[in-house]
Amino acid sequence: MSVEEVVQHIEHIEPYLAYHDEVQLLGYGETDTSGPYIKLRLQDPADLSIFRGKDKRTTTKLGQRYQVMLIEVGDDEEPVDQSAVKNAQAAEIKGGPLAVRAARLCRDPEFYNYVLRTAWYKHNAKLPNPSYYLTPEAMCRGFIIDYCNIRTRKTLDHDASAAAAFKVILGEYLRWSEAA
Repeated sequence: MSVEEVVQHIEHIEPYLAYHDEVQLLGYGETDTSGPYIKLRLQDPADLSIFRGKDKRTTTKLGQRYQVMLIEVGDDEEPVDQSAVKNAQAAEIKGGPLAVRAARLCRDPEFYNYVLRTAWYKHNAKLPNPSYYLTPEAMCRGFIIDYCNIRTRKTLDHDASAAAAFKVILGEYLRWSEAA
């Protein structure tokens, strides 16, 4: 499907679109105070007028919210099939027993209590602010990923230092749960 065909499929939502055009990814990151972010370059400076004044903080929100849909455009100017990209990434690394244990821990309400009440503050220098996570499971996942310095829990079974860090978390959690 070409970029033009994708745009034609989107035409039925045209009345709701605040902006659509090609943008360039300039960077991404994560901060303790505002969480994960991406930075995009617009093609035309005049397009900034759409966003001017919408970044104002109020007592109830940090700025205007938008629903975003991004379609990667390849060097051949065609959309990149993300299912192929995701399948290639999944084939690169498989999760094993440590990744499964980490996933189970993230769903455990007691582990969430441990992370929230003890671990987060004990390891505060390494970890982002817990307030931007939407669910307890996401916060626990973020804690493990940040503490172990990995991008995905699957890495726990393929990186010795990440596995060692996860075992530290497990040990501390087991000691905490026995004392509780």
